[in-house]
Order: sequence, then C-alpha cells, then structure tokens
Amino acid sequence: EANRQFEVALSNMPDGLCMFDNEQKLVISNNRYREMYGLTPHQVKPGVSLRQILEFHLANGETSELDIDEYIKATVKQTTQTHVLADGRTVAMRRQQMSGGGWIAIHEDITDQKRIEAVLRHEKGRAEAAARTATEFLANMSHELRTPMPAIIGVSDILLGGPQTPEKLQHFMEMQR
Repeated sequence: EANRQFEVALSNMPDGLCMFDNEQKLVISNNRYREMYGLTPHQVKPGVSLRQILEFHLANGETSELDIDEYIKATVKQTTQTHVLADGRTVAMRRQQMSGGGWIAIHEDITDQKRIEAVLRHEKGRAEAAARTATEFLANMSHELRTPMPAIIGVSDILLGGPQTPEKLQHFMEMQR
C-alpha cells in the first residue's frame, strides 16, 4: 500500500524528479520529468545512463554551451543549474547527493517566474525613469520660483523703506500685479 501511494505521489508531482546511482545510471524518474524533456518511457527506463539521456536531449534539438562530458562533470559537481530549453522554457535543476553515491534531482519549470521577473525589471526601470523626471521637474520649478524672489524682496524693502510717497505706493501696487 505504501509503495502504491508513493507511486501516486511521484506521478502527480508538479516537478520532474529523477534519481541516478553512483554509476550515473537512472534508477527512477517520474512522468513529469519525461514530459518536460519530451522523452519516451523507453528513453528513461531504469538503467539508462546520464550520457544516453543527454544524447536524447541533443537529438530532440536541445543545445548546451558544454559538450556531453563537460555537462556530466558539471552535473555531478553542481547542486543547482538553470537551462533554457529549445522551446524557450526555463528549467531549474536542484540536485542532492546521496550518501552511497549518485543523486536525486528535481527539475522545475520556472518559465512563468522568469517572465514575471522580466516584466518587473521592465516596470521598475519605467518607475525609476518617471521618478527621475519628477525630481528634475521639481528641481527646475523650485529654481524658477526661487530665482525672482530675492529681487522681489529687495524691491519691496526699498519701496517700503523710508517715507511712503504716492509714487512708491504705485510702484508697489504694480509689482504686486
């Protein structure tokens, strides 16, 4: 009963899961792993080597900056990797080494997350540009408002200083308009 429940859980996981032994041979994988990479059940049967699976990926149109041997070395050493598939999806891989050798890997499709991050970066750039524009506008307006003020205050002091003549009052009234 426990094995059946485990198989149900494994089959219904939203992420791909695979386990390789210390000889880099597949021990188990779930359907989601196979579906993510367009592999057939025969291509991911227990005992298939990591090299063979990578060759299947290449045959399916996937590419890598690394050749297969370099990729295998990276896979064994790195605990996380991100790969953009030929169809544009982005997959994050997390590996956990097992005590007897080999590893368990989770493969998560993070395409939507990457798309959201790109939109947020774009919107952040737009918001920062708008903030810079507003700051520049306020700095200019502040300068425009401050520039004539000393002259107005100075003339007001002159006009209001000393005896008030009808001529000074007329100048003052004109300045207020």
